[in-house]
Amino acid sequence: MNPILAKNLAALETVNSPFARRIANRRDRDTEENPFRYSGIVTAKNGSPVPVFQDGSSIHSLFNPEREARQLVETLKGPCFAFFAGLGGAYHIREFLSRYPASACIVAEAGLCAITSLLEAIDLSDILADSRVTVIADCSEDAVTTLLLERYVPSICGNFCLVPIRAWQVRNARIYDDLARWINVALKRISADYSVQAHFGKIWFRNCALNLELASRAQGTMPVLDTGKIAVIAAAGPGLEDALVRLKRERNDFVIFATDTAWNTLADSGIIPDIMVSIDAQAISASHAMRPFDPGMTVILDICGNPVIARRAHECGAHVVFTAGSHPLARYAASFSPLPPLETSSGTVTVAALDAAVSLGFTRFEIPGSDFAYVNGKPYARGTYLAHAFGGNSNRVLPAESLYATLMFRTPVKRMDSGGGITYSTDTLERYSVALGNFRGQSRWSPGDFKLFPSKDFFREYREGLQRALLHEGGKSGASVTILPLAAWCEKHRSRKPCMETEPALASAERFADVIKLALELIAGYTVVS
Repeated sequence: MNPILAKNLAALETVNSPFARRIANRRDRDTEENPFRYSGIVTAKNGSPVPVFQDGSSIHSLFNPEREARQLVETLKGPCFAFFAGLGGAYHIREFLSRYPASACIVAEAGLCAITSLLEAIDLSDILADSRVTVIADCSEDAVTTLLLERYVPSICGNFCLVPIRAWQVRNARIYDDLARWINVALKRISADYSVQAHFGKIWFRNCALNLELASRAQGTMPVLDTGKIAVIAAAGPGLEDALVRLKRERNDFVIFATDTAWNTLADSGIIPDIMVSIDAQAISASHAMRPFDPGMTVILDICGNPVIARRAHECGAHVVFTAGSHPLARYAASFSPLPPLETSSGTVTVAALDAAVSLGFTRFEIPGSDFAYVNGKPYARGTYLAHAFGGNSNRVLPAESLYATLMFRTPVKRMDSGGGITYSTDTLERYSVALGNFRGQSRWSPGDFKLFPSKDFFREYREGLQRALLHEGGKSGASVTILPLAAWCEKHRSRKPCMETEPALASAERFADVIKLALELIAGYTVVS
């Protein structure tokens, strides 16, 4: 094997062995005619090696590529998470890492042939072995989106910058345009997720700590239900009202999974569900628990859900089952001692309830109330907690209709004429609808997933892990990953924003250290660790 390629692959093997093997297996199929292949190396005026394209043009300056790299990195105006379009001789990447050692980056090339030809021609082993650098060959939508969602954490990485190498951008104009578009889509998704984390980060952490404590005393066993029946997933949309008469008349033919918002609507009609599912962390979700739970019910709660619901259900004699949703602390806890997994990443309790039914073995489903729209101007079925809250607070000046209108039009809506009236939808509701349509339940619960959670042992070990992270790991691995949503909350509520240029260290490592300290304080306040 080419000694330069061998050295590069050995370096890449230390951080990304599948990618190294992929390049090694691809090498023999490359051809000189491939338009994305680099043709070789030329020497710049200052003696530095510079890769050149098939037409003889170079990716870097042929006078002083190091100076060109410094000028490019200076345009970034401070530490950030960089996405470099073009690897070439990596002068820009070395300059970026030297100037901002706490930052990380992704580097994309124009395909596997391009990256292979580079690694055959120039020693990039220092870059390939650097854990701060992720090199990708395929500028595909899936690869770019997946990697950004995995690697770019705004609360840790700071601002995002797409940085094209000019010569690479000109030569690969179509690839670059696609790359920029896919990055923009991924950033919008990250921004939406980050906004949710910034709003709920602290309450998720608090709820998880309190619920794990209760799970050490009140985790229920796996529900035993007739999976041959139809599982009815009762959502709280206006369409639920049309199903109430049938559900009550044919009650014995169904096993009913009520979303938390639909629970009161069903109960008002004399229908006691078998299961109630809740994933909402907010304080307002405690309104779902104002009505006593039937002792025969099972309440399935995401471990980051509102602990008032869990305590109320436990006091009423209902079976309480805590599950691990998508929050990193929930997943971390489930790796310590089993917790039944629950799909919560969609953000809608309807999908979570459907996932619970699938996980229990049901194969036939009906989902009344899953309108995901304000049908004929009506947001929810009668009897939800909002009906009681708005009805109790309405007066002549501010009637319930005005309160509902405020709820519906708090964000931009899309209007649709539906014959008998006007139906409104929002981006969030449409996203929920897509999530339900795309749901493909795979997991199955087993009795071994249901047992008391050893909260004292867990929090003792978890606290030690955070303390180690405070001293050594930063935000890269282990227990520290569990507090990324809390870090987003801290960024939003931080009283003093550090200057990214004059305080780069505080803008990264020290800021995350503050988050770890807050997490340790919250653990001490909400748990008992002997």
